[in-house]
Amino acid sequence: MRAGLEDLKSEVVSQMNYLEDILSVMDTKAQPRVREARLAAGNKLDEASRIMIQSRRTSELARAGRLLRDAQTDLARGKRALTDSTST
Repeated sequence: MRAGLEDLKSEVVSQMNYLEDILSVMDTKAQPRVREARLAAGNKLDEASRIMIQSRRTSELARAGRLLRDAQTDLARGKRALTDSTST
């Protein structure tokens, strides 16, 4: 289970880096929404990472997994905001 969480964590970090790179070059009104989504995902990533380090029970690892999946949802929201702003 832990290896799967590490993979998920790496994917979240990769998606966060992508949004950070886009933020540095984008000049749209969607920037605050993308930044907000990235910040929300980062907070969940931080909490999941702390849980993964300290966890001794499967239920704690399951909570970390939920947080990482929620972070992916936040990042998808940020990507949607970016896509919506460039398609209009």
